[in-house]
Amino acid sequence: MAKSLPFIDPTRIVMLGFSRDGMMTYLAIKHGAEIKAATVVGSVTDLGQLYDDRDEGMRNVIWELVGINKKEWVERSAYYWAENIDVPILILHGEDDWRVKVSQAKKLAERLKELGKVHELVVFPEGDHGLNSHRAERNQKIFDWFEIYLNR
Repeated sequence: MAKSLPFIDPTRIVMLGFSRDGMMTYLAIKHGAEIKAATVVGSVTDLGQLYDDRDEGMRNVIWELVGINKKEWVERSAYYWAENIDVPILILHGEDDWRVKVSQAKKLAERLKELGKVHELVVFPEGDHGLNSHRAERNQKIFDWFEIYLNR
């Protein structure tokens, strides 16, 4: 859609996703989105882990959105297909995020490192799910990341 807009340079598109939109960003990359770089903030990388980590209310949300077929959970969980992430990706996560544990970001970053993928993980001490108490630093890291990869 962005490429159809007359004021968009189709060679300079990036993607940013917070929380569930971060998961959607990973899925877009998996399915070949033509972007130069991406950033995710507080994102789910393993729906099975999210299911295990959260209470019954969130488990019901997962069932409603995705179903109970664990194969579908894997299909939507970037950790299990990290080899398909071929876009430079900045992963930002709060150490105190209770909605999505920081271990999700850490285990995906470790997998990306093993695969030699271009990425950076930044964990914010005492950071919440949206990194609201680190807004200025969060935003600067996002802008800096995109600036690097838009100018290559």
